[in-house]
Amino acid sequence: MVGHCNLIYLLTSLYLGTVVNGQSRVLSNRNDSYEAGIVISTEESIPENIHCASPYRVYNQASLDFAVNELIANGEYVDFWIDGTISGSTITFSDGTRMAVDSSLFHRKEPNGSGACIQLWYRYGEWKLDDTTCDDPQKYLCSAGIVISTEELIPENIHCASPYKVYNQASLDLAVNELLVNREYVDFWVDGIIAGSTIIFSDGTRMVVDSSLFHRNEPNRSGACIQLWYHYGEWKLDDTPCDDPQKYLCSAALLISSEQARPFQCASPYRITDGVSLNLAVSALSANGEYVDFWVDGVILGSTIIFSDGTFMEVDPSLFHVNEPNGSGSCIQLWFHNNEWKLDDTPCYDAQRYLCVN
Repeated sequence: MVGHCNLIYLLTSLYLGTVVNGQSRVLSNRNDSYEAGIVISTEESIPENIHCASPYRVYNQASLDFAVNELIANGEYVDFWIDGTISGSTITFSDGTRMAVDSSLFHRKEPNGSGACIQLWYRYGEWKLDDTTCDDPQKYLCSAGIVISTEELIPENIHCASPYKVYNQASLDLAVNELLVNREYVDFWVDGIIAGSTIIFSDGTRMVVDSSLFHRNEPNRSGACIQLWYHYGEWKLDDTPCDDPQKYLCSAALLISSEQARPFQCASPYRITDGVSLNLAVSALSANGEYVDFWVDGVILGSTIIFSDGTFMEVDPSLFHVNEPNGSGSCIQLWFHNNEWKLDDTPCYDAQRYLCVN
């Protein structure tokens, strides 16, 4: 995130995988900016100066594919620093873990001993790894992480600001890779309830069941909740009853800036789309004694709100203060007025704090 942000923990008994202090933007599914993913810098740096709480590591084909898919989706066709230094046939990651060099992850005739640092090198129309000297300033990738609970609960009691959703192969691979790294070989609740051939997520979005994300012969209508089931040595989805206490996965927490700026110096601005997302922000601000106004994502044009990723929604007056929006400006703030926070349209030139999603 840009600037120095105070992390507001909305998750009880959880740990957060990553907080990024450098200039960055979150790469995620463009229809859902709340999803955990990869953070890509907007600055260029040599490896020793990288502002990454958790540098992104490529250690198998799935982690390579995930990075490549995100870069392609976001039109990024340059080279990036990633985690690790290479010495002989060994890669040492920033947390001290090691792995043997897997030449299938590298470009042809690489690694060739040309340097100790590792880049995701865009060459011949594809990204693969390359060992290189550490003195070239370039962009870099960080891991946005996944929040893994340390407690076991039934779904209705889960303390998750944003439950982790598995909605395609990339989001499944990201979760599996994180669990492998953390040696978590148990079952986890993930976001969503299943009804027939439809999955309904906690934010109200829906998708058709993709059987390729589920274990064989699943879903079998055995229950309404969805778990990431560790079965036959692999994690895939499973529908199951909702009454078994177990661990769970969450996505990002809410970040509140400690600086003031005009909209919007935020890697992933927080958007308010419904009562749930409004209440989430209000609860976080109240818990932290924050009773001022904050910029949130979106510009308002007539009866339409357009978000920073290009998606849009119709204005919902129930999210706004009385007599708002009134056409006074194109930016949207979470306005503390008459002792409550609701939305307000206002001019964009006032420097104030803002809400982000990590």
